Order: sequence, then structure tokens, then C-alpha cells
Amino acid sequence: MHILISLDTPVTCPQSNHTFALKEGITEQVLSDLVAKSNASQQTELANFKEQILKDAEREQALSEQALREQLDAEKSLATKRFAA
Repeated sequence: MHILISLDTPVTCPQSNHTFALKEGITEQVLSDLVAKSNASQQTELANFKEQILKDAEREQALSEQALREQLDAEKSLATKRFAA
């Protein structure tokens, strides 16, 4: 069984007692859902960006530490050679 209702049919909100056309209520619900989905998507994207930034920073720090270790080892080796001579 199918019931056809015009989108211009007035409906009343049971909570606020506000009357509006059915199409306005549907549009409002669709927009509300889109905003909620958009917000959730943005939050997920932001979390992914933060995670990637943290990984990049950790990688850069590890590379810097490695370069400093190599420089220190080279200086130790040079100092050892100087004092041995």
C-alpha cells in the first residue's frame, strides 16, 4: 500500500508546535544529516592529518638524531687519531 502526500502538506512539529510544509521539514532533515556527516568527515580528516604530522615529525627527529650521532662519531674518531699520533 502506498500513500501519496503532497510536499506542500502542512505538518506540525510535536515538540515546538511549529507548522511548516512537509518539503521544508524534509529539506531541514537532509541538511542536518549532511552537516553531521560533513563534520564527522572533517574530524576524521583532521585526525588523519594530525597523525601524519606526528609521524613526519618523529621521522625528521630520528633523521636529525642519526646525523648528530654520525657527526659525533666522526669527531670522536678524528680526536682519537689526533691524540694517537
